[in-house]
Amino acid sequence: MPRILRKALFEKLRQSAETRRFQEDFRLATGFVVAFVDELGIKGDTVCPASPLCGSVTQEEGGRRLCQRTRHALLNASHEHAGSVVCDAGLREAAVPVRVGSITVGYFLFGGAALPEREARDFRRAKHLLEKAGLSYSLAEIERLHGGGPEVAADLWEAYVRLVSLAARQIALAATARWEEPADELPETVAEACRLIRQHAHKEDIDLPFVASRCAMSTGHLSRLFHQATGLTFREYLGRVRVDRAQSLLATTRKNVTEIAFESGFQSVSQFHRTFKKVVGFPPLHQRRRGSIEE
Repeated sequence: MPRILRKALFEKLRQSAETRRFQEDFRLATGFVVAFVDELGIKGDTVCPASPLCGSVTQEEGGRRLCQRTRHALLNASHEHAGSVVCDAGLREAAVPVRVGSITVGYFLFGGAALPEREARDFRRAKHLLEKAGLSYSLAEIERLHGGGPEVAADLWEAYVRLVSLAARQIALAATARWEEPADELPETVAEACRLIRQHAHKEDIDLPFVASRCAMSTGHLSRLFHQATGLTFREYLGRVRVDRAQSLLATTRKNVTEIAFESGFQSVSQFHRTFKKVVGFPPLHQRRRGSIEE
């Protein structure tokens, strides 16, 4: 599946009624907030672990890096099946992939739970590992912060992971049912339309009639087929391709925003800002400050 379509599908799933309803039901039933993030764990919901120790650790740069490394390892181990780890602070984290066809679109993340049967050596180990990350905690502080979060027995935690896995499969099935074609394949005509859009997106005059004529189809038929196969309208896909080009220019050149907007095919700077923020989630200049493109 093209990266642009994969990112669009992730956003549609994240905002779907099924996903939001599950997240709220799970929170009410268990007390855990489940975040839905993209396949890199970068974009999506804010991850809110349940333990106050997590909140304390992430106040420091070293703690944030530690959490990012743990999450990266967790996602790598959970690409096809649910995974669970105990972080350096001694808390459980879980990741459940949401797969549409053979594609991992994103992950459900939740965590911040401590095991009930902790011992003094567990707190000493957490203290040692946090110190290696540049974080200074006394044993008393670690024990106090641990005690402020939820304690979940191993068998109950596994039950939570199974419930989230079932929900992930159901949400993915609901998404698949909205498209007549498999998620990792496109009808030949739609694939050609996508190719034409990517090829001509930087030109202001590209439109649906132009692409439809090149595909030997009526505009109405192509519009319906394109939306069925990709989940996006022609204009939404065009906007995402242009934003993708703009992201690359922001990361690899020193051109100003106005130059990038017109070079990417936008007809005005205001249209560029509006579309970029809608697709990416933040303004163009914020992308430049981040210094990289979120693939």
